[in-house]
Amino acid sequence: MTSAVLEVKDLSFCYEEGRPILQDLHLTIREGERVGLIGPNGAGKTTLFLLAGGILKAVSGQIRLCNQPVVPGIFRPELGMVFQNVNDQLFCPSVREDLAFGPTNMGLSPQEVERRVRSASIETGVEKLLERPPHQLSGGEKRMVAMAGILAMGSRLLLLDEPSANLDMRYRRRLINLLQKRQDCSMLIASHDLEVLLELCDRVILLAEGTIQADGLPKKIMAHTDLMHQYGLEVPHSLRRSLRKFYIRRG
Repeated sequence: MTSAVLEVKDLSFCYEEGRPILQDLHLTIREGERVGLIGPNGAGKTTLFLLAGGILKAVSGQIRLCNQPVVPGIFRPELGMVFQNVNDQLFCPSVREDLAFGPTNMGLSPQEVERRVRSASIETGVEKLLERPPHQLSGGEKRMVAMAGILAMGSRLLLLDEPSANLDMRYRRRLINLLQKRQDCSMLIASHDLEVLLELCDRVILLAEGTIQADGLPKKIMAHTDLMHQYGLEVPHSLRRSLRKFYIRRG
């Protein structure tokens, strides 16, 4: 069995109003896994990402990244996160500086930083945008720049929060192709775009009411009509077609 990249044990969290968001959560992501995270709005998906990234502090429980405890406020290059609102993480005067921010804070040499910036920009197709201010870019361009920034760090775990949100078909396909080619890292992808998760992930977790309600193969969980509807989720269109064909054959 491959080693764990992310281990979450007995994790609980609530905001100031006191309503529990996560309760005694247990979760393990292993080397090379691509795991989809689904659930209704307010289920705690983004909160889990912020806890794993050390941006929030848990009420109780443990989070270990690459076998080391996550300490709030401590930069961990092993983890790269793309926020749902990428404007929250693009803050430098130019795309080049944004891509260089992570590698520079890792203490790498200027030559290695430039090599990583160039490599990540080519891989994500943003090499012609390096001198542009991020705020002048389209939504799809900004998301690919954010992706390039975490790829430049060489993170072992990618946390992607609604990565295909507001992307047109061209950028959506580019994103899928990019992630499919990445074999050197693990991924936890929170998304309401279930078709994307069907293409990318070998495992899906359904998070609702502060805890994990299901964990297994994407097609098995997403085709479970009663389970999906119970938590306000729709069966993906591609699976609905398959289910209709199945029932038609059964007569």
